[in-house]
Amino acid sequence: MGWAVVAALLLLHLAASGTAASVGRDRDVPAQSQLWALRHSDTAKRRQDDSLSSSRLLRSVDPQTSTQSLHTTSAADPRQDGLLRQPRQPLMDLPQQIATIATDDPMGASKRRRARQGRPQAELIGSQLETLRKERFGTSTVVNEDDEDDYYDDDVEVPPEKVKQMALDQATHAHLDQVAKDAEAVASTASGPQLKVCILTADFWGMKAAGGTATAYHLLAGVLGGSKDFKVTFLGASNKFAICNEAKPVNSKHNVDFTCLEPRHFEPEVVETFPYERLSHAVLAWLQENPQRCDVLHGHEWGGAFVDVITAVHFRQLRPGMRVAVEPHGGHFWSTQGQVQRPMDVVSLRIDNAERMANQLNDIEISPTNYMTAFLRQRGWKLPRDTITIPNVIPEVEPAALKMMGQEKEVWRVAFFSRLEERKGIKLFTEAVANLNVSGLPRFEVFFVGSEAKIDMRPSSVWLKETTSKWPWKTNLRVGATRDEALDILSSDGVLLVLCSLIDNMPYVVAEAAVKGIPFLVFDVGGTLEMFNGKAHPQNVVLEPSLEALTAKLSEVLHQGKIRSVKLNDAVTNGRQLWLQWHADFAKKFQSLVAEDEQLLAQVAKPPAEAAQLNIIRLNGSHNALELWEPLCKDHPATDNRPLLLLPPEYEFLDPKKGPTELWKIATIAAQRNNVGALTFGAQLPSGKHSFPTSPTWMMYGGDDVHCVENAPVLIDRLGFCKAFLAEARVFRHYTTWVLAMLLHQQDMQLHTYPQAMFKVLNFTSQGYSCMPDKVPVDRALTFPVASNLYRDAEELLRNLHLAPFSKPMVSLIDDFPVQQKHKGWQFGYLTSNTSDEISYLKWHHADTGLVRDGKWSCGSTTFDYPSMHHSLLHPCANAGGGCCNSSAYAPFVLRYESFFHSRQALLVLAYEVWPTCGDGLDFIVRLTPAGSKKKTQVLLKRGYEPDANGQPNRQKIEWRLHIRTGDVIDFIVDPRTNHDCDGLYIVDVSIWTDAAVVSSQR
Repeated sequence: MGWAVVAALLLLHLAASGTAASVGRDRDVPAQSQLWALRHSDTAKRRQDDSLSSSRLLRSVDPQTSTQSLHTTSAADPRQDGLLRQPRQPLMDLPQQIATIATDDPMGASKRRRARQGRPQAELIGSQLETLRKERFGTSTVVNEDDEDDYYDDDVEVPPEKVKQMALDQATHAHLDQVAKDAEAVASTASGPQLKVCILTADFWGMKAAGGTATAYHLLAGVLGGSKDFKVTFLGASNKFAICNEAKPVNSKHNVDFTCLEPRHFEPEVVETFPYERLSHAVLAWLQENPQRCDVLHGHEWGGAFVDVITAVHFRQLRPGMRVAVEPHGGHFWSTQGQVQRPMDVVSLRIDNAERMANQLNDIEISPTNYMTAFLRQRGWKLPRDTITIPNVIPEVEPAALKMMGQEKEVWRVAFFSRLEERKGIKLFTEAVANLNVSGLPRFEVFFVGSEAKIDMRPSSVWLKETTSKWPWKTNLRVGATRDEALDILSSDGVLLVLCSLIDNMPYVVAEAAVKGIPFLVFDVGGTLEMFNGKAHPQNVVLEPSLEALTAKLSEVLHQGKIRSVKLNDAVTNGRQLWLQWHADFAKKFQSLVAEDEQLLAQVAKPPAEAAQLNIIRLNGSHNALELWEPLCKDHPATDNRPLLLLPPEYEFLDPKKGPTELWKIATIAAQRNNVGALTFGAQLPSGKHSFPTSPTWMMYGGDDVHCVENAPVLIDRLGFCKAFLAEARVFRHYTTWVLAMLLHQQDMQLHTYPQAMFKVLNFTSQGYSCMPDKVPVDRALTFPVASNLYRDAEELLRNLHLAPFSKPMVSLIDDFPVQQKHKGWQFGYLTSNTSDEISYLKWHHADTGLVRDGKWSCGSTTFDYPSMHHSLLHPCANAGGGCCNSSAYAPFVLRYESFFHSRQALLVLAYEVWPTCGDGLDFIVRLTPAGSKKKTQVLLKRGYEPDANGQPNRQKIEWRLHIRTGDVIDFIVDPRTNHDCDGLYIVDVSIWTDAAVVSSQR
């Protein structure tokens, strides 16, 4: 910020002074009343100006500079004829004289000078102001308020001329005071530039399900906001605007500016192909509005919520010097370890790819544990060169707490503390406790402390009461306890905390327990043993995360009757100092980063002639691979290395004049950054929405079930294209975007989505099922010979052979989707009454498109269309007029599976969605009927759904572990009640894994 800003502020004050001084002569009121009103209104205005002046100064930051700065001119500058070298002016020119105090170089030649020069300059301003005040009033201070009250005595007659002079004096005093305050405010930050830090998170305190990520960033913001060296902006990334705004009070402490997204950031609407896609574009829109707020950004990779911001910064598209630091929290695939059903559906793969690219393209990876870095690298993910480990900030440790760590304590109680759900080890804990032999213990007690969840489809509190009802010892359930209440319980005498989570990164509960001197047992999982020395505390560690190991360790500790609490490693207790030091180091090198980016951007400042920018290849609908490859790679002149734009026929530039130049700039920067193999871009659809092709399908989706474009525009280096797209191999006969992406991967390169719509779609094709973004396009199936030709080595082949039995279940409705009754055990029909289990079978009807997914199961009548199943949508029927199949008035839909195998530990997984917007609601029932007439039918699930015209889709995923025998029948029944109207239920999938897959996943 230059002195010109201060000058402008001074002139605003002086203009206000002139207005105030004119009150006495412009209004026909008694002089005393004029003066009284002037004094009090001026006092109020001063208070208001006090609060506004600093914000005016801070807002007046040059967007091209990296920090707020106060510029001065050097003694050698011939233009320095303003403030400090200026001869004193007559008192009658006081406004002009005050204005010259803040005179700066009008051309901004000192733009790059640093704010450290501001302190002496501000002190000189203060000195000059005091001199002016003495010359004007004979004193350098304003009378205090008591003196003012005596001076403005209503009983004293004051001449009008004196009133005017007093008003001018008072206003001048007030504005001289304000200028001094403004100068001091500038000087307070002028000792060094503040580093501007932006924290971006989709998980923050104030959200209902806020977790460990929210705590990590809340504490980091507090630490940085407490330092005068940093200016912190905290963005709550959410489209729940009301919830975000309600969260401001709890997140705005310690000088942290908590802000939220607004509806305009979500415009234009983006076709969402995975849950965080629109949010990612909205965050980028916010940052494009507010680049001056951020020198460095912090954000998580989780969900790919910030992959667009990370991509834009990677290609240096926002402002010079800006960098992104990602703090990895594992990602969705990591979080499902130990589960049979890993996230391998198309939507989960999109999320996983976005998380991978967020880790790969950021500037600095700051992992809380070495474990997480190792896990990501073991997956084969590329991380930035600047990858370090700094533990998450934990609550400040008091000296007294340090003394409590490592002390020996008696234990006779055990406590489970976490969310009361399976993935946190609740079943493992209860089974281990149940297996304990406590007959030799003088006393024993159990606590369950945590928030309500679901266990086996029932509320965890209900499940726990039933499971523990016959335990002979005292059992305490503290469901829904606040964190403070929970810590009070855990701090009670004799409590041994048992942490059974099978997957963790840097669990905060370990730090909280250690700081409070609470002894605990914990599995050796994730980065837990990076928080304390496991070798120094062997009693506290269960090395093998299994039921047997936990039971043995619990028995050992309880019979000993005592155990030490752990002492946290210094890196954990000193985490806040490490974070402050990292930011201080970043601030020191920030200007060199600015210079580095400006040098890079200078390379694209003057683009070549349009013909020399891009080689635009107009593709046809089914471009022959060899015909595309040979002119570019075999017969191409070696001197022509223009970037290639592979443009399918459905697209044209949004801006034909500027578009090619923008792509040339991006390609030039990409060549310097050298982190991706090729880029694809978004497009504006005929509807006005924007759509972006993403991995793994790389299609341009229209936002409905039938409109999409198979291929997407691709910007790629010619040599990279020729290296990857080896058409001479004749494995792929035609060019498609998804094939190019796969072949790039063969050469350790990636196709990546650039977050800008550069094109528009001319027309859409209607391709039915292929256009559903959560499905694999039906015509994408690789033949076995083609797929096997892509194996790179024996190890990869062997790994895939190991995965083959488990990556797919034994049974899957969606994968199998039979068009014949009883194929692979599936049957489709309806019940003729609510008292009968007899099923009437439906018939399969092929669609005109020829696509299986466009066909439907129905009774085949042109008069009665319901019940039916179309696009996995189950429609029952209920009509008092007999409008259902066979003229019946009531026909619940039945999806039946009859088992053809035997499995003692089978896993049944049901995922479904209900959206009852009309009719009178429905009931959904799942029941198991064992083979043999003497065995009772077991109801696995029964749920009712009421109609709600304004409701949202209700998607559920439920798992059962069952003993399934050959001939067992599982029915999925959609009961329509009285009037089905448009009620229905969408089956996402029904799948069953057998014993081998279940057991292997638990090892």
